[in-house]
Amino acid sequence: MTVLVWDGKTLASDSRTTAGDDIVSDIAPKIYCLKDQEVDYMGDKIEAIAIAGRCSDSDRLLSFILTEGFGGELEHRTNAILVGKKYVYSLEEKTTWLIRYNKSHKVAEGSGCVWALSALRLGLDSVSAAKHAVKNCTSCGGKISTWPKSKDKK
Repeated sequence: MTVLVWDGKTLASDSRTTAGDDIVSDIAPKIYCLKDQEVDYMGDKIEAIAIAGRCSDSDRLLSFILTEGFGGELEHRTNAILVGKKYVYSLEEKTTWLIRYNKSHKVAEGSGCVWALSALRLGLDSVSAAKHAVKNCTSCGGKISTWPKSKDKK
């Protein structure tokens, strides 16, 4: 699976994809900038989304968000963090329903979320929290990607 982290300022993710116990890739993009898309959710413009889960459900979730709107069902466990101009959202499991938080709220999703949340609670930023999850969760790995873009991706 993966780790997705929001610290109130920066969205971070790892880049590992797996199929069962096999590592498929360590270079998969998981953060999508929606600057060219007009995605409105209850009066809030969604700027970026990070998605973790099966590719079929990730593609279906992006389709819902970009074309059909929100409110459908997903077959498998899919995690997502969406960053809007006003709020940050996490995805309710197996649905496309969103849970809204104040934009300053710290959020972590994916199989590495327990390590990332503990790092956030200790005062680390999202990049450091994602790196901490990569060190401790075998399902997480690869490089760290950020939105807005960061110079530190090691």
